[in-house]
Amino acid sequence: MTESNFKEEIEVLRFKELVKKFPGETEQWIDKMWGNSYVKYTKGASASAIEKNIISYIKSSGFQAEKRAVTGREIQGKDVHTQMGTIRGKKVFIPSTGTKGSADISAVVYGISIFIEVKKGNDIQSPNQKKYEKSINDAGGFYFITKDEDDFIIKFNELLTHPKIKAMQKYDHKEKPIEFTIKSGQKCRLSGVFKENGIWMASIYIEEKQEYINVKHELISKYL
Repeated sequence: MTESNFKEEIEVLRFKELVKKFPGETEQWIDKMWGNSYVKYTKGASASAIEKNIISYIKSSGFQAEKRAVTGREIQGKDVHTQMGTIRGKKVFIPSTGTKGSADISAVVYGISIFIEVKKGNDIQSPNQKKYEKSINDAGGFYFITKDEDDFIIKFNELLTHPKIKAMQKYDHKEKPIEFTIKSGQKCRLSGVFKENGIWMASIYIEEKQEYINVKHELISKYL
């Protein structure tokens, strides 16, 4: 995947967003008004700029994504006014309440949590970031490291081919859920998929019993 491919994809996605936002306007008007200010893509020169582009791509694709605040913040203390003058308030740094080593970006794609760490140039993971990556993978989520937008889109597209995500592509919460009948004749519907002890599992709801059970994903894959 080259830079021009990422540029083309994200600009097409952004333009489609605007077409939906302004249904009564022509494409020529949209391009004239928003072509340079919103649609035009600029490759990120810094880690924060890369993060911004990645988040924009994921959101423009119809998913959720956000920057995770893990560095804390600095606030300005209140000034104290006296007869002798004003005493400026001290600046105070408030540490982040987030988990140490958290990824730069969190996203939800087809109902599945994905965490993305941006490492530009020779930057590498810290011990806390490696621990965080392991905790995400152990919980059945997805985590990957990317160096720029071009590297991201290759890994993101590969991720979309994962069996868990492919299954959830068909299970759209906004549409009719996947329903099927098992050998016993009981009607079921897919609730979700997850990883447990290294094995992909599926949570299904049995209507007759009004209860959820977990089974190996491979056992119901033929229904999906």
